[in-house]
Amino acid sequence: MADRNGATAAPYTDEALAINARNVKFDWTDVPLEYIPGEPYATHFWNVMHLVLPEGERAMADVFAQAMPRIEDERLREELIGFVGQEGTHASSHES
Repeated sequence: MADRNGATAAPYTDEALAINARNVKFDWTDVPLEYIPGEPYATHFWNVMHLVLPEGERAMADVFAQAMPRIEDERLREELIGFVGQEGTHASSHES
């Protein structure tokens, strides 16, 4: 199949898998304050990343959600809905 610019795209296959956001919960009660043993700097670095990453993930999900009305391919729309949901879930997981 060719798009409006003449480029051809491979058709979807039965093996294609749509992303489905999962409702995940984590129990952090037994995780030590310094969870990278002997590496307080590395632990704090990753703590900061967990503070920063959710905003980037939400921004990316928001951009794709705004593009949704322009997506005409139903399969791509299905995949995008799953991706947006998964990024929201992923962002919430970082915050916990």
